[in-house]
Amino acid sequence: RDLVSRAAAAEGRADDLGRELLRNEEAHAAELLALRGEREEALSVARRESEEREREALHGLEEARQELEEARRSAAEAAAKPQEGRRRHEQEAGGELEEARR
Repeated sequence: RDLVSRAAAAEGRADDLGRELLRNEEAHAAELLALRGEREEALSVARRESEEREREALHGLEEARQELEEARRSAAEAAAKPQEGRRRHEQEAGGELEEARR
């Protein structure tokens, strides 16, 4: 009888430990799912932030390109104006020279 009662007690403890192990595994699985969800959310947030920074950088780059084009146009116009003025001045001087010759 003593052996039977000890065997029954050991079997009860084994059942208890088996249930505890199962609870621990379920808790561990739930924790892993939660961590996976947090990781996926963190990756999603990081991806959105990265895409936003990329859009901002591309927008800044486009603005800089437009400013550069405008600066080049302005420089070309400014360079052309003195030449036009000089040509006009030379033409006027040439006309005065012709009048003086007559």
